[in-house]
Amino acid sequence: MSMSASPDLGCWPTAERDDAILSSVLLVADPHAQEAAADYWDMSRSAHLAVVAAVRALDDADVAGALDDVLAEPSEPSRLAELARLVARGSAAGDPAWDRVGRVALQADALGRLAAHLGPEHRPGGPVITAEDLLALTSLAPARPPAPASAPVCVVIPFRDRTPTRSRLRNLLACVRALQDQSADRAAYRVVVVEADTEPRWAREISAVADDYLHLPASGHFNKAWAVNVGVVQRATGAELLCVLDGDVLVDRDFVARNVARFGVRGVQAHLPYRDALCLDEASSSHAIAARVLEGRSESPLAELRGVVLRRPPGHCVWVRRGLFERVGGFDERFEGWGGEDLDLVFRLDVVGAVDRYPDPLLHLFHDRPQTQENGRRFYAGRRLLSWNPVGPVGQLDAPATSHDDDLAGLIEHVDDVPAST
Repeated sequence: MSMSASPDLGCWPTAERDDAILSSVLLVADPHAQEAAADYWDMSRSAHLAVVAAVRALDDADVAGALDDVLAEPSEPSRLAELARLVARGSAAGDPAWDRVGRVALQADALGRLAAHLGPEHRPGGPVITAEDLLALTSLAPARPPAPASAPVCVVIPFRDRTPTRSRLRNLLACVRALQDQSADRAAYRVVVVEADTEPRWAREISAVADDYLHLPASGHFNKAWAVNVGVVQRATGAELLCVLDGDVLVDRDFVARNVARFGVRGVQAHLPYRDALCLDEASSSHAIAARVLEGRSESPLAELRGVVLRRPPGHCVWVRRGLFERVGGFDERFEGWGGEDLDLVFRLDVVGAVDRYPDPLLHLFHDRPQTQENGRRFYAGRRLLSWNPVGPVGQLDAPATSHDDDLAGLIEHVDDVPAST
């Protein structure tokens, strides 16, 4: 693919050209960045590799050495700082070769959905925070009293952890502890965790921190859609506002209050509270948890963290009025295994209602990577979006709901025919 337009035109963020170059280098160097969103990386790999090739083609020994240093150890700020210095010097010189590097990088950055984040105060290493650390905290400092069952806001967290490292359990405990430490009135919201597994594997640990725990007997691949619907139908009694939150998101202290306040504006029906998600690497995840949960800070320090930015992803967290959630039939419970269910829900919410985005930071904690394919095919392969037309009520404990496949027109025509989730 070629770019005929000059990057000096107003449609190109030329002021961020150097950052675009460095971001591509970091993405190529860092397996974590590539694994954080494999689909996004697959769609942009060649463009970022072209940036690295363009830097090498400069035939500058100092630049080549600094480039190799970053490729060998992308988490070391001093190595990136040296490459950044050389990039800034070259860009300012007006050399046509550097202009070409800038054009290639701006194109890769403009068309890609990944960007590297290395906070200026990041330091590699540091103590590793495990599930055991947070379980010990729970025993020493019990969670605040649970909110009443009739709270107007319900946060629903779907969950499963069968990993030997218990990384997802650690993340969930951090997530729920952060939700217990909020500036919002504690009586106004409740936190419900739905563990979808063959057994209530972590019932005791989760019940110690969550307001409500529900075991959903479920074998096979993880079905987030079904688990969320079950949480809403079976436990969100009386809630007007729903927050569907992944258990690996670490929220700040004003998370609940800020997002609830947004519904006070006329016409707000649903929103994603972030534009981009920052997927932290393993060390930064521990650092963020330590700052927010163990040290009790109001938020985790972005300047000290390292990770990869996912641009405008559909998942992680969505706030929605219960009425709109029910009008679209909730999540499509036919999605089983990783991927697709969040995108489908947001599409349907945006067809039937209105979905906003806000620029809050969103921190995604590191965990063992999930299985994304089976027999060489992604789990969502063949699943048609915008086709969910559930047969009977959703969110039932015995089995996922089935569907009369619909289309976009049918979604609009049948929106009032969706069975009530009672």
